[in-house]
Amino acid sequence: MDVIFERRVWKDITLMVDCSHYEFDNYVMWANSNSDYFQNAPWGRRMVDLEDVIKNGIEVELNGNITKKLSMNISFAYVDWDYQGPKGGIEEMSANDLGNRAKYRINAGVTYDITDRLQFHLDYKHQDKQERDVIEIIDEDTGEFDVRRVKIDSYGVMDASLSYRFFDKWHRIENPTLKVFANNAVDEEYVNVSGYPATERTYGVSLSMTF
Repeated sequence: MDVIFERRVWKDITLMVDCSHYEFDNYVMWANSNSDYFQNAPWGRRMVDLEDVIKNGIEVELNGNITKKLSMNISFAYVDWDYQGPKGGIEEMSANDLGNRAKYRINAGVTYDITDRLQFHLDYKHQDKQERDVIEIIDEDTGEFDVRRVKIDSYGVMDASLSYRFFDKWHRIENPTLKVFANNAVDEEYVNVSGYPATERTYGVSLSMTF
């Protein structure tokens, strides 16, 4: 169930609040990878059905134009999992992994039109710490696999770009735009969902257009 509230709070600025509550009679997920159940079961039976799982969440988003040239967006999301099913078995052991998922994330961005054709854009995203199993199949026929538990610390990444639109339309060419960008501009050190070091600060140039 979702309850959504949305309204304009100031000029073109809109606020959206989404409160959610879900109750699952059967929630399917991977069994805990450290358990004998997971290690010894055939490949297709390494999932467990959890009874009485509750998911509560809230998402708040604020976006719109501050001025004619400046626009912004910011959002915050939080999720909490609660297992109320049978205790002491593989179900409870696996349900503990629900608490290892990222609980919150933050996204924000601003766009500023320097001129009618020149635009600056800045994005920021932040995510809570999490743990997850990365399962790699070595031989599907024999059921051979490798499992790595990856711990990802909370991190924040900032991307920036400057784009220039040359013209609106010429013959069949529309909106050719040259963009110069810097991803992970502050060179944040973190690992991706596979447990490997994420991409360091990256600079690039791109040219896009439509026909």
